Amino acid sequence: MRNIRSGIALILLLFIFSCQSTTSRLTVVDRQANVIWQAKDGGEMNWQQANRYCQELNLDGKNDWRLPDMEELEGAFKLKSKFVPPISESYWSSKIISKRSKKAGYVKFDFGVTGFRKMSYPGFVRCVINE
Repeated sequence: MRNIRSGIALILLLFIFSCQSTTSRLTVVDRQANVIWQAKDGGEMNWQQANRYCQELNLDGKNDWRLPDMEELEGAFKLKSKFVPPISESYWSSKIISKRSKKAGYVKFDFGVTGFRKMSYPGFVRCVINE
């Protein structure tokens, strides 16, 4: 009976940990959103540079990285303590208001504020890939 209880406890622990986010040295896996994040950001740059950076990124054997959408960034705000180092900057999203306005979306990770700003302004980039 004792072995059965130990086995059940182990199975429960494995299930709990498999449902949560995991972190490697290079990536952060968000199982709830089914995405993998770049653990260390790519630095500060304008939107065009950030978009190109993600498209050209080859990390952890994967090469189809992209800028995250606003919802993905808002979800990453909840995981911010898992990133290297923990983050508090404004990160670019793939969301563009219109090509004419030349404004793109961002999420500021200190308070989770979202907004739009000129694509020529500096912002940080953290790429994402579907799991």
